[in-house]
Amino acid sequence: MRCISVVIADSHPVVVRGLASVLRERRGFKVVACCSNGPNCIEAIRSLAPDIAILDFSMPGLTGLEILAIANSESLSTRLVFFTASSSRIRRSKFW
Repeated sequence: MRCISVVIADSHPVVVRGLASVLRERRGFKVVACCSNGPNCIEAIRSLAPDIAILDFSMPGLTGLEILAIANSESLSTRLVFFTASSSRIRRSKFW
């Protein structure tokens, strides 16, 4: 069975550790990097080309939308999965 490679990015270490722990316990997932800010996240995506990046919508350095724009402009194959604690910011964004 092929493992799905995953990058996790969030500025809160407890969130990163929690997500990484859950995924590491599941067969079929391999966490290849954990990042605490946007610049480290996009660098991990560029260098590791994971299947999925799970990232917070709001991170220091680069936001989720900025990472999405970079990934699209560079035609990166990684699928981005966003999560956030507040939906009000997403509703006001140009993302939708």
